[in-house]
Amino acid sequence: MKLKLKQEKGITLIALVITIIILLILAGVSIAMLTGDNGILNQAQTAKEKTERAGVIERVQTEIVSKQVENGKSTLSKTELKQILDSYFDGVPNNYDLNTSLQTKAQYGDYQINVSEIYNGSFREEDSTTIVASNIPASDYGAKVKGYDCINNEGVTSWNLFYADDNNIYLIADNFIPYNYCPPSENYKIYKNGSEYHLSLNEVYQDYKGTVDIKDEKIKNLNNDYFNVKKITSGEINIKAVAYMLDTDVWSVYAGDKAEYAIGGPTIELFFKSYNKKYGTQYVAEAVSEKGYLVGDGSGNATEWELKLKVPDDPLYIKTSESGPLATWLASPAATSTDLLVNVNYKGEVCHNYYGDGNPGFRPLVCLAPNTKLQKNDDGSYTIL
Repeated sequence: MKLKLKQEKGITLIALVITIIILLILAGVSIAMLTGDNGILNQAQTAKEKTERAGVIERVQTEIVSKQVENGKSTLSKTELKQILDSYFDGVPNNYDLNTSLQTKAQYGDYQINVSEIYNGSFREEDSTTIVASNIPASDYGAKVKGYDCINNEGVTSWNLFYADDNNIYLIADNFIPYNYCPPSENYKIYKNGSEYHLSLNEVYQDYKGTVDIKDEKIKNLNNDYFNVKKITSGEINIKAVAYMLDTDVWSVYAGDKAEYAIGGPTIELFFKSYNKKYGTQYVAEAVSEKGYLVGDGSGNATEWELKLKVPDDPLYIKTSESGPLATWLASPAATSTDLLVNVNYKGEVCHNYYGDGNPGFRPLVCLAPNTKLQKNDDGSYTIL
């Protein structure tokens, strides 16, 4: 009798195996429910992605509504919508339409979103205030330009209109850039002389050989008389220093996605083009030897190493504060000596400075991409479209 009771309380090997099999089946079902194609985890991830994607669309649509309210119109121009889309998507083409698929910027996830999912209305004709380079009046040189961004944007207070020709618009930093935002050449850092805005070319020129380093035709055209008319070659210190200022790779930290290139400052020829167009003057710059440029007032050949500008207090061209840098470096060699560069000082004088002098500062120059359009605002500023 006792033996019988003991047998009834035990577990047979077959029952144990069956139990283990059932547990394995249940575990498999549970794992499948969690990780399968239609599992809980995948469904949760899909729901998260849908929510994030919808969130991006909602954010863009909120900005669209704000713009419509601001305009007092239910439609947007393609340019207005592109300005908004550029904040959230990479590489929005100029010729986009409602069927264009856009890729979100990394900070907004990794999503493809059609324009029609964001905006499905009609497009209004571009406003009459939209301006191309050839139509910008010289009287507006100096106006603040909004909507330009670059890696070193924090080093620039604002960007101002400097010059415009038939194809390109040039912007200049409103003020001198501080030392921490001045890019080094390959091996040498820029030289700081006391103040963080007093910057010289005391070392960076050593990474360059001279005119042979300046190969891009567009950059050569900025010192056209030197490179193309006189076809001068030189390995002197001042042209090595100029090569640093014209090195588009070095200054690319100021070339945003709306720029063709950026350099360390205007050349003397571009400076006079802008100034002459704005004030109707006839200042000229001429490369007289491998040493560099002399200047003149237009009554004859350029024979002077210094001249006083007609309007010496325009902040676009001259910074008058004696507490900051005393001059702006221009990216051109000066003919008076092989170690001098052209600059414009706080008194409104176009003259020269020793390459190692720490009194001047840099104001980077940006050439916007060809056919860039601007929109003039009611406050006199411009916005890049």
